Amino acid sequence: MTLRTEKGGQVVVRLDNWGDGVDELNSRWVLRPEGWECLETRETAREVPPQERWRFITAVLVLGMIGVAVIVFALALIARSR
Repeated sequence: MTLRTEKGGQVVVRLDNWGDGVDELNSRWVLRPEGWECLETRETAREVPPQERWRFITAVLVLGMIGVAVIVFALALIARSR
């Protein structure tokens, strides 16, 4: 499950049971009425809506394709100059 913290960070939590889980750093997160809370840092977060996840994935893919296009163009210019 992907969470967004109040500071704008992103946390991926692997659920152990319904209502609690751990993140990549093995910090324990529990579900509270106001959202998810990290027991170690007391930071709170909310679940990222699916449409927001797809927006992020789409942006990464588009930027990746632009990067590939720039590299191909640069290689074509190098090959042409020889």
